[in-house]
Amino acid sequence: MKKKTVRQTMLPLLALLLAGCAVPLPANRSYAEVPLNSAQHFAVSVYAAGDWQDSGVTLKSGDRFFLDAQGTWSGGLGWVSGPSGAVGLDVGRILPEEPAATALIGRIGSGAPFSVRDQYFGTAANDGNLFMRMNDPTTFDNSGALSVDIYVEAAPMGNTGTVNVH
Repeated sequence: MKKKTVRQTMLPLLALLLAGCAVPLPANRSYAEVPLNSAQHFAVSVYAAGDWQDSGVTLKSGDRFFLDAQGTWSGGLGWVSGPSGAVGLDVGRILPEEPAATALIGRIGSGAPFSVRDQYFGTAANDGNLFMRMNDPTTFDNSGALSVDIYVEAAPMGNTGTVNVH
């Protein structure tokens, strides 16, 4: 029988230990109430094992929107977290500016991704459907889903009168 070297024995053990070293970030729920006065409400699920997922909600440039996410999901390797994600080994991220590899991120149409985490309040910079996903480029080993409430307040209609330029 062939003897295993220390490296052959210790590396798999070390990998298993480090995989469980992700630290879930605490929830950051800045808003106790929806910060919009008259908004449409939509409820969707965002799956950890999916790529960019279309919420079915179309935003127009200037629309204000609020996202409120709850639940838990796993980025694989035992990384269980909520929408704020977890930090640990740098296993890759779709949005490098977001330090939590398993945080909820979004984008409008084909626009640039932005960090959502537990809650996000913003104004649409461009027209398009709202897409969301986990900040993880490898989704084959992910599981779970988050529930996301989406609130949209349409941008005020512009002045339809004639503007004279001198």
